[in-house]
Amino acid sequence: DLHTAYQQLKEGQPVKLLPKTCSFKLWTEKLMEYANSKQTINELDYWLDDTLFISNPLPTDYPYDKDKNTLVSCDNILVSLNKEDTTSLLHDVPKAYNTQINDVLLTALVFPFEQWTGGKTLNIELEGHGREELFDDIDVSRTLGWFTALYPAVLRVQNKCDLGESIKSIKEQLRGIPNKGLGFGLLKYLSRDDEIRSKLHVLPQPEISFNYLGQFDNVLSKAPVIKLAEESAGPDSTLLGKRNHLLNMNGLITDGVLKMNFTYSRNIHKKETIEHLAHNYVSVLQSLIEHCRSPETGGYTVSDFPGARLKQGELESFLGEL
Repeated sequence: DLHTAYQQLKEGQPVKLLPKTCSFKLWTEKLMEYANSKQTINELDYWLDDTLFISNPLPTDYPYDKDKNTLVSCDNILVSLNKEDTTSLLHDVPKAYNTQINDVLLTALVFPFEQWTGGKTLNIELEGHGREELFDDIDVSRTLGWFTALYPAVLRVQNKCDLGESIKSIKEQLRGIPNKGLGFGLLKYLSRDDEIRSKLHVLPQPEISFNYLGQFDNVLSKAPVIKLAEESAGPDSTLLGKRNHLLNMNGLITDGVLKMNFTYSRNIHKKETIEHLAHNYVSVLQSLIEHCRSPETGGYTVSDFPGARLKQGELESFLGEL
């Protein structure tokens, strides 16, 4: 809109933007209704499953004190892929196992954390964009507001030696999360049932968060007069605040390169600890990309054929016959 208005004014035209879509207020009202529907309430057993919160506590370099996990003590480790690997991640990798980018980014995350913690599972809080198409009569494509969906997930890789099986396993685990995780927040904050809200509020908080923000290049290409500033925008909240996680990972693609930011507290972890973790992550991600480039690799999983209702072994047997 800013770019459009700029161009119109530059050409001496009146500013004319596309009409608004549904209001944030209306979206909220529809969400409240949806949060208390039978469909969403039926997800409750999934979100209260104890196995979802089996975690391996993160090792710390200093004695852990949650009061010292402050925003002012934060530091960042930034790692990135090169342009060739990023292009492969976006265009070649999805073809191998019919994956989305998060499937591969999160598969790569399980390996270094298992090495670090010694545990077989990764308990993590994921963040989605939250702009799900839930209602036929609601369009939020031009609705202002920060839509987001936070939800816990537990990820496991059974066979680390088989990269293809690892990717397929994480893909299926993510596909098994109901409604892309939206129901967790709906039940936790918008349920009219006090008992439901209470049960979800006392659940353990994952120590790790992960959010892939998408391809910023695509957004900026639509507004060529605007580009990202080289200067830091500074903190987006008060430095007096406390952090909810021990480690935050945020990724995005700019200038044709995937960049992953690892945020930690200097009061809890040493810089070299997080650097080692971040570089291990990039190394595993590069291995996964290289694996998916190979013409001999590839395969489908049961979520690719939801109507067939097959188990993975049955699907592979059937595809083998074909």
